[in-house]
Amino acid sequence: MKYYLFLIVLAPLFFGTGCKDDDTTNSASLPTGTLKGRILLFDSLGSVSSDASGVVVSMEGTSLSATTDVNGVWIMSNVPTRTYTILYSRPGLVQTREPGFVFVGGDTLYHTNTTLWMPIKQRVHLSQVTTPNRVTFAGTLPALSSTYPSFALVGGVSADSAAIANSQTLGTVWAIDFENGSATGSTPFSVGLLQRFALYSAGFQSGQRLYAAMHIVALGDGYQNYTYYQDNRTGQYIFPSAGPASEVIGFTMP
Repeated sequence: MKYYLFLIVLAPLFFGTGCKDDDTTNSASLPTGTLKGRILLFDSLGSVSSDASGVVVSMEGTSLSATTDVNGVWIMSNVPTRTYTILYSRPGLVQTREPGFVFVGGDTLYHTNTTLWMPIKQRVHLSQVTTPNRVTFAGTLPALSSTYPSFALVGGVSADSAAIANSQTLGTVWAIDFENGSATGSTPFSVGLLQRFALYSAGFQSGQRLYAAMHIVALGDGYQNYTYYQDNRTGQYIFPSAGPASEVIGFTMP
């Protein structure tokens, strides 16, 4: 197992500056073209869906849209040259945003394949936490067919701030652990997600009471893989695949 730690405070960091998205300057005189793409859709069990139809691909603030066929292919015609925010929507799918997409007309442009994830149904169960030099969580992981079952650990200074059930905006994400390989049953696990110095660096004090919960999330690899992304309007990180929250576990800072 390898793990990566990143403390993500979900608040706007740099918004309000820079170029405005969806630039419409002189758009009437610029050439139009055709945009083609393909969606790879993962279902709520972490498997590639055999039916990727019905995903609506649209350009925010315009009437331009296309719908995927069973193979996830979509085609959008008469697209003016400009910069767009692409929206991906489907019933049961958390809407995903792709800002800053630059389209230049005059020909057919092939959009890079895009991977989307349905929310995972399974819930990870936490049973204990130990705090010597690293905060280690233990519990059981349900069966997942995804080749990238992972955990997103969320937490705070109160139980309410940690228990964010069925939400794709996970509050403050303390750490994400990458589990390579598939879980084949109700599998016990133990993950050392948090080192003591990282919690100190985040402003927590020795002896302070903290609370955490865990979600199963899908974290694949490859370009345009929207297992999580930062919303350019709010600065929040969105986890479209996030499953329901585990039990809330309290612990004392070592």
